[in-house]
Formats: sequence, structure tokens, C-alpha cells
Amino acid sequence: MILIEGPDRTGKTTLAEMLRALLPEWEVVHFGVPPKDVFTYHAEGIHRAGSRSIVDRLHWSEYAYGKTYRNKCGYTRSKWRAMERTLYRLGCSVILMGDSVEKIQSRWGDEPFPKEKVRQLVEHFEDLRKGRSDPKSFLPCVRLVLSDLKVVDVQGLADLERRKFEKP
Repeated sequence: MILIEGPDRTGKTTLAEMLRALLPEWEVVHFGVPPKDVFTYHAEGIHRAGSRSIVDRLHWSEYAYGKTYRNKCGYTRSKWRAMERTLYRLGCSVILMGDSVEKIQSRWGDEPFPKEKVRQLVEHFEDLRKGRSDPKSFLPCVRLVLSDLKVVDVQGLADLERRKFEKP
């Protein structure tokens, strides 16, 4: 499973589509704004999707957006750990998309993401990646910047994921 995370307008869906073209047997799953019970929404979606999925945002986005806009994450600590364990068992790797605060904010304009909110979002995602968050994520993570999509080895990423399912 590949989980693509990051603020809006950083290339998550673009990367998901590029990977899907190289992994045609894989499903792309996009999680939008969750209903009130975010854990159940995510858990049921992940259960349906399975390990050969490219997931466009999930619990990292809930953490970052929740902390930025509601001052809290919609996950309890125990539910966060349960989600992390499930994703780990599925062989999940995280790709964190990013860009400079100025570039992200310029793609949206001042509404609904003023510069200070974009800065907070970027910081919350980086806190997860660097292990400074509470709760912490223990999933392996690679950080890509939107402009890097022109030079990133997407074929190599796809091959790496495909090899996880090959028999020795």
C-alpha cells in the first residue's frame, strides 16, 4: 500500500495517477473530508481497499488539518495506534508531498488557506514525518516536493511496491 499525504495542491492526486498508470492492477482510493467518525470512515475504506492500493490522503491529513483548523485530531491515541498497526501490516509506505508555504498558498489564494494556516499545515505534516507529533507515526516515509515530480523515478517507486508481492 502506498499512502500519499500532504497539504492540498501539492501533487498527491497527480502522483497517484502516475503510479496507477504503472500499477494497473492497483486501486486508487481517495479519502475526502471525513464524516464525524473519521476513524470508522478510514478503517472501513482501508479494509475494502486492501494492500494493493494507492491511497490519496488518510490519517496524516486528519491529524494535520484537524490540528490546524479544529486544534485537535479526530483520532484518539488508541485509534491512531490501531490505524498505524493496520497500515504497517499492509506494508504501507508514506509519500509526503510538499512545497514551500508560499507556493502552496499561491495555488489556493488567501481563501480558504491564508498563509499562516498553510504554514501550520506544512509544520504538522513535517512533525509527523520527523517523529515530533503526538501521537507519532512509525510508518516509513519519503518526502517529495511538487517540483520534484519532474525528476522523481516514479517507475522505480512502482517497481519497489510491486516487488513486495513477488514470491522469492
